[in-house]
Amino acid sequence: MTESGAELIKGRHGEDFRRYGVSSESISKLIMQTATGGADVSTVVGHSRPTRLVEFGNQRIPVALSIATSGYIISAHPEPLARTDGSQWPPANSRPIRIRLAAEWGAGPLWVSFGPTDETVAANYLPEEIRDVLNLPAALLLDIARWDHDYQRILDENYPPDSKFQSDSAALRFRRTGFALAKHLRAALPPEIAVEYAENFSDRILTIEMPRPAVAVHEVRPDHIPGFTPASGAIHVDLPHSQVNQWLQHLGRGPGQAVEVDVRNVPSAQALAHAISPGASTLAEALVQIRAKALLFTKVEQLGVKNRPALVELLHALPAALATRKTRNAAIHIGLVDLSSAKADIVLAELQNAPAEGIDDPVTVHDYPAMP
Repeated sequence: MTESGAELIKGRHGEDFRRYGVSSESISKLIMQTATGGADVSTVVGHSRPTRLVEFGNQRIPVALSIATSGYIISAHPEPLARTDGSQWPPANSRPIRIRLAAEWGAGPLWVSFGPTDETVAANYLPEEIRDVLNLPAALLLDIARWDHDYQRILDENYPPDSKFQSDSAALRFRRTGFALAKHLRAALPPEIAVEYAENFSDRILTIEMPRPAVAVHEVRPDHIPGFTPASGAIHVDLPHSQVNQWLQHLGRGPGQAVEVDVRNVPSAQALAHAISPGASTLAEALVQIRAKALLFTKVEQLGVKNRPALVELLHALPAALATRKTRNAAIHIGLVDLSSAKADIVLAELQNAPAEGIDDPVTVHDYPAMP
């Protein structure tokens, strides 16, 4: 085990070793005893990799150890005792409270701590194992497995310290991919589970925060239709024609009041931007520039069928544009008209996926029920 390898193990797993009463200064001694002392080998509940049970400091400590063919120790971390001694795993009345994404030679890339309090040793999982304790999308786990494979294959078995990617750009791409996967983990898990990313080739362990939503969706009750309040601004999904008529009666048509845009035959997002505000080059620019209190997009269903990318670009531009207009005291109401229930669900999902940069308070989205 090299000095740099020992420091990496302490940085990644020092807290878990300390939970077994092993000080930072004693971790290397424990690892060497594990590697050379003929410790009992046990199978860990949840994966098939061998873990050695070591008598150390008057207790039995399960240590998962990976050794290169040349004899170098490339990975070492403790496991919860309950995964090796026949106890129930996960422990009764426990739940996952933290997950860390971290590529490590000879180990799985996912590390899960169970609670209710963060006092237990993190358990290591391969992507194909973790669905026993966490419900994660299969596609995300496949991406994590591929990312981890890219790391495992650069291991130099003869001299691990020489292990590296083919170029600095490849190493940077690996780190950025890992960070993106950690954010996908964050989005896939409930907020009470903390998500971390241990960045390779650095000492940083990053906490991944819950993404700030761009919109806040409110379901409209048939007996409580929201009124048109010019000062507030909102996005109205599947705005019924009865409400369209009320808006037009209240405001009148034309510049500065209510503007209608038929989007069924729009050939591109740029063409749609020009239809909203002649001369605008982007949808974001058009939505901010238009002088109107209400903007009604009709035949939205047909746009989704004929030109899905243009519809998605429009939906992703709406929240930021409304937030910008709010800061300028130029609030606007956006009505999306002519939607089936299935298409309305797709529209709502895309609005919830819209970028949240620059949005301090989520933009209000009214989700209208199917009207008789």
